[in-house]
Amino acid sequence: VSTQSTGGNFPGAACFPIRLPSSRAKARVALVTDFTSGHGKKTLLRHDEVKTLFHEFGHLLNTVLSRSELQHYSGTRQSMDFVETASTFFEHFTWDHRVLSLFANHVDSGEPFPESILDELRNIKYTFSALNTQELIMHSVFDQTVHSGRLSGPCLDIALQLQQKYFPNHRIDDTSWFANISHFVGYGASYYSYLYSAVMSSNIWYKKFQRDPLNRQTGERFRQEILAHGGAKNPKLMMRDFLGEEPDIQCILHDLGIH
Repeated sequence: VSTQSTGGNFPGAACFPIRLPSSRAKARVALVTDFTSGHGKKTLLRHDEVKTLFHEFGHLLNTVLSRSELQHYSGTRQSMDFVETASTFFEHFTWDHRVLSLFANHVDSGEPFPESILDELRNIKYTFSALNTQELIMHSVFDQTVHSGRLSGPCLDIALQLQQKYFPNHRIDDTSWFANISHFVGYGASYYSYLYSAVMSSNIWYKKFQRDPLNRQTGERFRQEILAHGGAKNPKLMMRDFLGEEPDIQCILHDLGIH
């Protein structure tokens, strides 16, 4: 795990499988981030950086705890609809004060992270949740449009057309915002997975973990029913077996602050 910026780090945060697990080999995974916050020799993280760290840690566990027989179906080698489920699920722990209070302390006084500040951060999250979701939809549509075949024109023209349709409140002429999103290459036509998977992960959190996020029995079931299968089992069956029911839309609405 590398968390502190050294000037030549990978720009951003990612989880890189070095060796995928199988029936014959154990996994080796590198979790790399480029956090810049510092306090002398200590690395300090903002809440959004903690959320990013937990997100990538979800990918790490999805790989390390995979128990599929074939390497090709292990870890995050699964349906793109589902590949961000474990990562977005682990983000929920960073919004729970019972979890944060276990490790988030003031660097000098050792005082636990105040719940009042977490409430303020949550209110900010809810304030901009609709805007963020609208932007995510626009990015997803652009991603699928440019990967759907022959383009109707330059990418910049397509981006401006889609902005006008899906995100008209944030348009800056003569800018190529899409060139700054590397997932359009690595996740070609699959950027929608962040929103689609968030529907799945919110169901897992609110229906199984919200009441007791550190319950060992529930965690073991999550490992066995979700993380262990990688891409060797249909995601619909994994969700049904773990939840005991079909996922619904209400949980993601709750996550967006729409109660």
